Amino acid sequence: MTYFDTATEFIEVAKRASNDDELSDGFLKAIRTIGFNEFACLALVDQDNMPENFVQILSYSEKWCDHYFQERYNQIDPTLSLALGSSMPFRWSEKIDSDKLTSKQKQLFRDAAEEGIKFGFTVPIHNRLVHSASVSIVGDSEEVSQDAYNSVHLMSVYLHEAALRIMNSSTGKKKKTKLTSRERECLRWVAMGKSDWEIGEILGISKNTVHFHVENAKDKFETFSRVQAVTQALLSNNIAI
Repeated sequence: MTYFDTATEFIEVAKRASNDDELSDGFLKAIRTIGFNEFACLALVDQDNMPENFVQILSYSEKWCDHYFQERYNQIDPTLSLALGSSMPFRWSEKIDSDKLTSKQKQLFRDAAEEGIKFGFTVPIHNRLVHSASVSIVGDSEEVSQDAYNSVHLMSVYLHEAALRIMNSSTGKKKKTKLTSRERECLRWVAMGKSDWEIGEILGISKNTVHFHVENAKDKFETFSRVQAVTQALLSNNIAI
């Protein structure tokens, strides 16, 4: 099975999941298939003054979670602050300079290592009308192919979007978004990796017109990126690939 096959299987799980447990189990199974161990999907909010309707799904042990929040590591965790200020996924080793960490931050990583949390990869997720979030995945080694990281990036976006859907369904705030036929066509080709120019050639329209329809779809879904718009469209059954 390829990494893409694993991601595709999880996307179907995410579309069907009706609660956080189903979603968490499906994501955990997928990342373990490609070489990772645990994950945390967290809204980037003040943990001491939690707002309503925030996403928080973790597979870490209860012991570690209790210790992490008891020590107030969430207030100084560099992976969270980096995710808040970035739109691109990152390996912890590439962005975190141990020489520049405070003593408290160094203690955080020592404690995490004792728990088996050593090598991490974080996917920042930003949306217009919901709290920014991050999905962090940890493993025993960084010797994982780029294709694996790309698959994790894609699955992380679906994990967060599905978690929002489940949360909104439980609070009665689920919203249906209707796309035009042209918006659906353009997003479907975006999902298949086509550029605006290529989509224009396929549909017989200009690349500027393609861009217009994709931007309209992004606005309707209230997303920042094309990947998020495609994710929303797939999860809401506006498009299929």
